[in-house]
Amino acid sequence: MIEYVDAFREEAKSLFSAYKNNEQGAVTRCAKVFGDKIGLTLMNIQHFIAKEYGIVKTGDFRRGIGVMVNPLRLIEMLGR
Repeated sequence: MIEYVDAFREEAKSLFSAYKNNEQGAVTRCAKVFGDKIGLTLMNIQHFIAKEYGIVKTGDFRRGIGVMVNPLRLIEMLGR
């Protein structure tokens, strides 16, 4: 489970950094969920990443139980 947490954390940090640097791909990806909201935080991005992977409840993810994850996204994530 730790490798999943680390992978999610790294992906969120990477996306957040790209968003802050106004990289078009990151801005477009975030806009699909947040619209033109200004001042996204790392927590917003972490929540977004979790939703992309199909995490139902953040608490379940932290405990490592009851997590509903899209298996194709996990394969993609772990392949990075």
